[in-house]
Amino acid sequence: MSERKLARVVLSLFLQLCVLALLVSASAVVCSAATPGSADLGANVRALNNRVLGLHAQAQQASGESGQSVLRTQAVAALQQRAAALSKLIQNDPQQALALAFSPEALAELAARFPDSAALLEAHATLSGPIERWIWDSADLKSHRTQVLIKIGQSRSVELHFAGPGESALSSGDVVEASGVLVGSTMVVSSSTVHHVATDGTAR
Repeated sequence: MSERKLARVVLSLFLQLCVLALLVSASAVVCSAATPGSADLGANVRALNNRVLGLHAQAQQASGESGQSVLRTQAVAALQQRAAALSKLIQNDPQQALALAFSPEALAELAARFPDSAALLEAHATLSGPIERWIWDSADLKSHRTQVLIKIGQSRSVELHFAGPGESALSSGDVVEASGVLVGSTMVVSSSTVHHVATDGTAR
């Protein structure tokens, strides 16, 4: 084979490898774009809100115990999914989670209509207690996340996520009164009052 033909073969192989590399790169971009973000989480919670409210409307019009029983069973499944989705949204986008939480009036209506599922509903609450602030490094030490816990009594902790500013000013030992929406052991905080602890242990 002449040197000119060999050069053409090498160039052809090089171009094929470049095309293959571009295809792989494009595929990676598509996969990255398909990864669910806070917008997708919010859309999921919104859809589950509509599902739950639709079941409530059907239950108001349903006649007979069998029809009510079917709707209560469907409500349990929908509210379980919603509680998990709302908790995840609180961790990723506290402001959006706060906006998508049901109002106290709607929660009272849902609890009365589906009493067996009342524990799956969020609650508008105010918690007070000392803060534990933890910083967790990633395995490769290239990133970290901050976890803020409020201690309730001797054995319960609730993870706080702030819809507005305030988290950065907290230190372990500070006493906080936090108001917001509570889902299980996760809370999105809409407002808070902080009592910083002095070096002698007194709040100020």
